[in-house]
Amino acid sequence: MLVARCVKVRRRLEVALGAIAVFALATALAACGAGDDDSAAAPGASGSTCSLAITLSGGGVVFDATGADTKACASAGESGPGMDLTFIPANRSAVSSIEISGPSVEAGVLASELAAFVTVQHTDGRTSRPGACRLNLLENTLTKSEMRGDRYRLRGTGTCSAPDPSTGVSVSGTFAFTSSSLWTKP
Repeated sequence: MLVARCVKVRRRLEVALGAIAVFALATALAACGAGDDDSAAAPGASGSTCSLAITLSGGGVVFDATGADTKACASAGESGPGMDLTFIPANRSAVSSIEISGPSVEAGVLASELAAFVTVQHTDGRTSRPGACRLNLLENTLTKSEMRGDRYRLRGTGTCSAPDPSTGVSVSGTFAFTSSSLWTKP
């Protein structure tokens, strides 16, 4: 009887956690600015809110995204420490997603030489983290005020000067990104 009850409780928890995961994904996509102003143009293009231009090489990976081939972006709402931007390329033959994360910045403030992390999720299940990454935040502009907070367009560039020690994957040259982020109201 106790085992059957525990199994039933576990199933309810799994359903509840699944609903929470769906809600979290929907919130992340909403925070990205998915909607009528979303576009996948080259980073920095007027009106672009979702693009990543990056070249990856080494470790058997050759991947070149121009920015115009970014399929989707997601961003965690900025209310705590850290900036997390996720980019999903349209061509997912080698890479399923790329995350750029760095320290928290104030809404509207520009910054340079921020220590950052670039995490590459490969379609074969591997994860690569090229090292010694730095970001320059060139634009941090208010685009819309909402009930949940203020939406900002983030645009910047970055470099990673070391390959991932376990996979050998590295970022070639400078990468450029544009995304939207929601600074939540307390």
